[in-house]
Amino acid sequence: MATLGARLKMERESRGVSIKEIADATNINMSFLEGLENDDYSEFPAEVFIIGFLRSYSNHLGIDSEKVILDYESTKAEKSSETADTERIETDGNNITIIVLVVILFLFATAYVVYQSTINSGINRVGARSSQKATPKALKKVLEPAKAKTAEVAKTVPLPDEGAMPSADMEQPPLANLETEQKPLPDKVKAEPAVEKPKTGLVPEKPVEKPKPVLEIFNKKDKIKRAEEALKFPTGKYRLELIAGKEDVWVLVLVDDERVRNMFVRSGQRIVIRGNKSYLFTTGNAKHIKLILNGEEVKMDVPASGVIRNWKIPLPQAD
Repeated sequence: MATLGARLKMERESRGVSIKEIADATNINMSFLEGLENDDYSEFPAEVFIIGFLRSYSNHLGIDSEKVILDYESTKAEKSSETADTERIETDGNNITIIVLVVILFLFATAYVVYQSTINSGINRVGARSSQKATPKALKKVLEPAKAKTAEVAKTVPLPDEGAMPSADMEQPPLANLETEQKPLPDKVKAEPAVEKPKTGLVPEKPVEKPKPVLEIFNKKDKIKRAEEALKFPTGKYRLELIAGKEDVWVLVLVDDERVRNMFVRSGQRIVIRGNKSYLFTTGNAKHIKLILNGEEVKMDVPASGVIRNWKIPLPQAD
């Protein structure tokens, strides 16, 4: 559904009235009038100015001003309720997050206490067992068999004679006079033939495949082009293209004296209308729209107001 500002703009253009004419007649700055048509009330100093400007704008066009003001107030109330619902949802979400964090911290603290108590009880049990076993009687039982085995081994091993024991006064042969036996090296060392290792069947390396190009992301122009294809009207003998410039343009086209096309052509958009006999063209902003018929641009005599009513577009003569 069109917004309040869009409906006001459509009413103005359908009557062939420019925004400058309203500004001159009502003494309202054009920026405020454009704000009303764009639903942008951020530049207005207070709400009383918005309501007053809406009333002056509507009265100049001959529209029911009270109905326009009621539409504005209902739209404002809907936006206020949506803002309140969003804030309430965010508050509830924050509360739930805090509760979950508290529960998680409590579980971690409980698990840590249980873990520490388990470790301490295990240490106490091990200490009690070791204190019970390490008694003098138990040590005596372990050491007595070891002493007996040591005495038996000492009796069986003969002690060496005193003359055989080297003394510190004996002269030791110098290390430099020791002769080492060296074997002569052969004159020629026969080099063994190098044995070639059998070649194993190597698996040929597969060529590295180049990555496939990633599909390009459609930009804004591609999306507009797809929208243009979807907005084509039924086929016909003639092909009329409507191309909007820097502004949105309202148009009304009577095709073949029977089909009416009443629409907004958005800025940068292209609309195609097919016909067989005739086109009657009406718009309130002819300065920002281009007409192309069967591939050739149609020249228009655009007045200063930019308003064209029921203009019959000249068709090319048949061959």
